[in-house]
Formats: sequence, structure tokens, C-alpha cells
Amino acid sequence: MMMKSAFGAARLTAIALLIASFTSTAAMARLRHPSRPAPVVFTLHWGHAPRSGPYPLAPGLVNLEVDAPNGHTPSYSDLESLQYHHHTRVAVSRKGRIWVAYSGTMRHEGSSGMITEVKSSTNGSTWSAPIVVIAPPSPFDGKQVAGRRISYPRAFVTYRRQLYIVAAIDQPNGYGCCTNEQGEALVAAALHPNGTIGRPFRVSRAAYAPLKGSPGYPYNPRLGPQIFALANNFGTWGGSAPGQPASAWTGYGTAADGTTLVEPNTIQLSRHPDVLFRLWRDEGTTGQFVLYTSISKDFGATWSPPVPTDIPNSPSEATITKLANGDIAVIGNALDEPTATDSRDPLYLAVFNGRTGALRKVFAVRQGVGAPRYNNGVVCGPHGKPCGAAYPGAYEYHGRLYISYSIDKQQIWLAAVPEAGL
Repeated sequence: MMMKSAFGAARLTAIALLIASFTSTAAMARLRHPSRPAPVVFTLHWGHAPRSGPYPLAPGLVNLEVDAPNGHTPSYSDLESLQYHHHTRVAVSRKGRIWVAYSGTMRHEGSSGMITEVKSSTNGSTWSAPIVVIAPPSPFDGKQVAGRRISYPRAFVTYRRQLYIVAAIDQPNGYGCCTNEQGEALVAAALHPNGTIGRPFRVSRAAYAPLKGSPGYPYNPRLGPQIFALANNFGTWGGSAPGQPASAWTGYGTAADGTTLVEPNTIQLSRHPDVLFRLWRDEGTTGQFVLYTSISKDFGATWSPPVPTDIPNSPSEATITKLANGDIAVIGNALDEPTATDSRDPLYLAVFNGRTGALRKVFAVRQGVGAPRYNNGVVCGPHGKPCGAAYPGAYEYHGRLYISYSIDKQQIWLAAVPEAGL
């Protein structure tokens, strides 16, 4: 057993590491040994700020294209030809390499064999070729039949100073997208400073039986439990929908009012190391909605029933992250208008006081993108799909906020925002 003085020093070190990064090794110690719940109540308040755009652009904002279709007929043999890119995540490794992860398939969301890809850059303007993390888990044929399998990035996590991408594999048990999915596996790969990735391995303990012609992933008993716990707490995509066989990782939730919720995004509150704060998206598809929130006071062991906030949502996935000064940033979609062709417009950056939860400022990251750039059969608007800049990821690094996002589910972009102007 540790001496009392040593334990105190270790705890102070753990708290400092947790404030620096929610995916630290110290965070894993709290997952194994959660302390007594903290007496804290916290939420975010939009207040009287405009609930729709346009908003002023974030000061110093730079938008950079990461990936876009090259105009060739989509095929797996030419990754740059793929016309569907979505579900973005972003992180920066210790030596400053920027990593962006996203899903990819031929033309349409949730079609058979959807893959997880990553690209990296040292400067944000020149990007590597795409690297496949999860190869097609079922035939890469564009079909949407029941029993197909799809993949998308769930989270970037750091364990023992090593950055990993964690991707999900789901099996849709019906035709079409997106509320019939069954969580099949979580798979991780190490990301190296030279821009290469390690061999993928499974971090979910349940057995995974690959479909014929698709790869399997061995379970890693040394790294699996730690990386799984982080990806479960801080991940967004992957996991079983209501009515499907349950997965051990969270993908959906149910609000106190019975609303089905999706796409959780989670941070750790700086003043309370054991407390996690989570935003959820209402599953609704058209009109004006709000984000929901729930709190864990024991580092993810239990969660409060989600309740609505007053934060506007188009609806779409929204990302939350902490800034170096303690403020909280939320990146999401305000409603343009119900009949707009780009109803996920603008993509906003809202900055909240990290102590009171009150909204300080709201900016635009991207707005007014117009009609889809690529003619892949996409129909935008109330009778098609929501278009615009959406599905962001966010990461704070050395005074700069990096925001990944997709446009019209076709292109992948990265915004870099100096925090000094926020």
C-alpha cells in the first residue's frame, strides 16, 4: 500500500494531468477507482443570443480543405474518388502532427462497407494520402441491405502519451440509415509521429466474427480495457440503437422526458476531476431542436438522466471541448430555416464561461456554403438530407482550437482558430 504522503502527491499529479487532457493515464486510475461523487450541478445557458445565423466569423479563423472527391467514379481502389465523407474527429499528437479521421464510402450514408479513414498534416495545408483504419467490414458495393456492416471513427484517445484512433463497427439490422444499428466492435490503432499507423486491434472484449472477405481484429488484453474505457466515456459514434442487441459501449441515450438521444460528446469539468459533462443530440430530423445534457459524478460509472438545455440545434451532432483558459466551446449547427437547402447552416462556435455556464460569444466557423459541389445524387432540403457544414470534431492545442467538419457529407475541412480572439 502507498504511504499517505506519496498518495497525496500522486493524486495532485493525477488531477493536473486530468485538467490537461481527459484522455490521460491518470484518467484511467479514476476509471478503476472512482472517488465519492462531487456535489456539483452544472449546465450551459444560451440565453438571449440569436438562435440562428448569420454570425460573425471567428477572429483569425482559417479554413483548410482536408479531403474532397476527385471526380472519378467512386471505388475502393481509389480512396480519393469516394463521394461520401462524414463523421469527423480531430486530434494533435505530441509533436504537433494534426490528425483528422472520418468515414468514407461510395455515395450514400451507411452503405455497405463504409470505412474509417485518417489523414495527417504537420502544417494544416498539406495533407497525407488517406490511410484506411477499418477496411470494408462488408462488401464495398454501396448497398443498404440489412446485415451489412459499416465503420466510422468514434474517438481519438491518449493513453500513456500515445495517441490512438478508436473506430466503431456497427451492423445495421434493416434497410437504410440510421436507427437500426447494432454495435459489433471497437477497434484501435496507434498513430505515429511520422504519419503512419499501427496494426489495428480490438479493444471491445466481446467476440467479433468478421463477415466473409473482411478482416478480423484480435483483442489486446493489455491495452484493451484502458482504451475501451476512454473511448466509451468520450466517444461519439458506434453502439446499439434502442431495440437492437445491446453493446457494452454507449451510442444512444434516453432523456428524462423519453426523447431518444444520439451522438454523445463529453468533457471533464476542470474544477471537479471526477465529473464528466455530456451533450446529446435529439434524434429529430427537421426543425429547431435543442441539445440535451447529462452529468456523471463518478467518472462515467453512472450518469444522470439527460435533460434539455436551451442551446439551439438544427438538429445535428455537436461537439464540446475545453479551452486553455477554462472556458467551454460548443461547435454545432444553428437552424438556417426549415426549408433551406443548407439547413445545417451556420456551423457555429459558441464560447461559454467554464464556471457559470453562461454564453460569452457566438461565432461562425462556416456559413452560406451553397449547393453541393459534387453531383453525386444528393438532394438537399426538407425533402432530402440536411446539407451544410456539420458533424464537427474539436481539439485544443497550444493556444489554437482545431475544428474538423464535413460539408454536404462530401468534403472534409479543418478550421484553425486562435483562442486569443475568443
